[in-house]
Amino acid sequence: MAERKQYKIIGQRGTLRRYGWTKAAGTAVYTRDVRRPGMLFAKAMRNPYGHARIKSMDTSKAEAYPGVRGILRYDDPEIVNSGHAEILMNESWHEGGPVGCIIAADTIQIAEEAVKLVEVEWEVLPFYLDMEETLDPGASVLYPNHFPESNEYFSWLAAFMGGDELIRAEPDLDAGFAEADIIIEDDIEYKKGYHAGSEPRSYVFEWGADGKELNVWSHSQTPSTEGPMAQGDKLLIPRMLGIPSANYKLHGTFQGGTFGGKISLEHIFVAVAMLARKVCAPLSFLQSRSDEQGREDAGLRAHLKIGVKNDGTITAIHLDPAIVEVGDGGVEGEAFIWAVVGGAKPADMIRELLKTTNIETDSKLAMTSKVCATSFRCEKNQSGYIHTKINQLVATKLGIDPVKVAEKNVHVAPESKSFEEVIKAGKEAIGWDSKWHKDGEKTLPNGKKHGMGFTYAHMWHAGGGASQFGSFGCHMDFDGSVTISSATSDVGVAAHTTYIMIAAEELGVTVDKIHYPITNTDIFAAKSPGGSYGCAANAPLVQMVAQQVKQKALAKFAPLFEVASGDELDMADNMVFVKANPSNTKPVAELCNKLGCGAFPIVGAIDATIGPGAQEVPYNCFQAHFCEVEVDPETGKVDVTNAVCVNDFGQMIRPESCEGQMYGGYYMGLGPNLMEENIYDAATGCRLNDNLCDYKYALMNDTAMPTCIAKEVTLDEGVYGNVGAGEPTGTITRGLINTAVCNALGINLNTNPVLPQDVLKALGKA
Repeated sequence: MAERKQYKIIGQRGTLRRYGWTKAAGTAVYTRDVRRPGMLFAKAMRNPYGHARIKSMDTSKAEAYPGVRGILRYDDPEIVNSGHAEILMNESWHEGGPVGCIIAADTIQIAEEAVKLVEVEWEVLPFYLDMEETLDPGASVLYPNHFPESNEYFSWLAAFMGGDELIRAEPDLDAGFAEADIIIEDDIEYKKGYHAGSEPRSYVFEWGADGKELNVWSHSQTPSTEGPMAQGDKLLIPRMLGIPSANYKLHGTFQGGTFGGKISLEHIFVAVAMLARKVCAPLSFLQSRSDEQGREDAGLRAHLKIGVKNDGTITAIHLDPAIVEVGDGGVEGEAFIWAVVGGAKPADMIRELLKTTNIETDSKLAMTSKVCATSFRCEKNQSGYIHTKINQLVATKLGIDPVKVAEKNVHVAPESKSFEEVIKAGKEAIGWDSKWHKDGEKTLPNGKKHGMGFTYAHMWHAGGGASQFGSFGCHMDFDGSVTISSATSDVGVAAHTTYIMIAAEELGVTVDKIHYPITNTDIFAAKSPGGSYGCAANAPLVQMVAQQVKQKALAKFAPLFEVASGDELDMADNMVFVKANPSNTKPVAELCNKLGCGAFPIVGAIDATIGPGAQEVPYNCFQAHFCEVEVDPETGKVDVTNAVCVNDFGQMIRPESCEGQMYGGYYMGLGPNLMEENIYDAATGCRLNDNLCDYKYALMNDTAMPTCIAKEVTLDEGVYGNVGAGEPTGTITRGLINTAVCNALGINLNTNPVLPQDVLKALGKA
């Protein structure tokens, strides 16, 4: 195992968030703030039914409405002859989907009014809201042109990812269940949820005077050519528009939260770019909150069969079936891609975490008449929920401490102390040994039932996705200042600050000497443009390009020290010194001044597919989460009175960012536990709570402030021993509160969220 090092900047507290003051002062420009001379505003018509097709459409009244400057229809030549009819269609497979036409007007209000004037004759088609009903052999096929045989989703990606789940040894279910003393069977459900980023998705498109160059301001997690499975905007939009990628000019803006909801392109944005060219004006497309709720997490319904010994040892697990609800099938856009990855692998996390290899899953991907599924902070939410429920169901059946079930079954790297350390820290912080009790055994003086909850998982390995290409630039200027260049998205917790810290550490300068502009470049594209995989993927590239610039700079400084080569020099704290005589030192800025402007910039560039490949189990670093609840048996209300999150980050780069991910992840996990639910009208297929008044999202006062303990126990395979920080907490805590409610009531509630009516129903009171 690698030896831990001490760094001057990496892992040290106190580096202020770059652009933090800009955001706090309200001067940061987000995509929705962009204003261009003569800019118009676009609005798309939306499908008012669960599934419908346009039979005829009259836009004449909308065209005549004052302030309307142009309309793009699904049957216009630009669409019909584009070779990509999916850009704007005459059919939509869920209520609220963009369909038929887009209108450009002087103001967004005028565009909205004009949309109402479009006269449409609709053909209302069959729709399905239930994932099992849609898979029934007698169900109407929703997508006869794409999936002619059934409503089960299938693609090359599902086949590729689903067929290669992590299998350490060939499973033998018969032997595993024969070895068990007890067989546990139960059904669980995980419902689709909404990301609720602070800024709904938005784009501004502006064509050059010749109609060939396209300038773009985007609220996107993947704005560049790179992105998960090559889904970047700069790759897909030029391809669909038929223009060279070099003519696609990306302008950086600050980003108001994505959480995976803006990870890939929706085709309607390409249609907006077409309309911008048609009206010869900059065009802003600002989705409303209702519009943006056209992307959600994937749902899950599974039957679990678990073989377990009397001491808690799990001997076999069979998920049969495991149905993952992917929604509308992605025909309207590519955002479904990570839901498919996660959906094709519902047993992924238990394969990674448990000692038993007797694990099999029979999974299906169900297309329904709900919005398209995409990743929600992570694509493993469903498998994380399955893992948490398995641990709880075993503990409940045997009447033993769920922590002991975890200790009996977890698969840990032989030299790692991470699991035992995070468990120890979490138990001590919440007082687990004195508070835990068997299910349903503790009633508080106030009449409420008391419950303790627990879950655990590995941390995310920092080296996945080695096949993905990325590039970074870095240059030192004539005054010794340094600029990092690569197209990234301003998402995550201070990602730019983290990259600045890495560059400063490697160069031997202080962080105030490093600049990383929000404005994206046309040259370099980060390996991961933004989000939870960002630092894990990009850190080695930033490290390498900074080392490259340092090596070149020292070579130029060598004659000024009268040494043979730059290998005899080093840099630290903005000073250059001779290794053999550290007292012989000069400031970087002074040396740059002596070299003169002709020696600058000193440029480094790296483009590579680097980093370790997929993680081999067992994992090195772990996380553990604990909570305490009070459940009112008269109202069904659940109050979270205490929560503790413990994560082993291996080696933190910016500790404040790691802690921010823990807090944010806990709150994002809390909502699906207790309140978040998309509600549809069964008669019409329409959403009933497509806003943040009726869609209940977790707030600060919905729980006690969690105690977040960031640890550095076992180094992982990241460039400094770091692991991924953005996804783990928010993924595995999605079943945490559920386990505490089950402990409080002595009843298995196997659905998320656990609503008051669910509690009362389980108690026989509703």
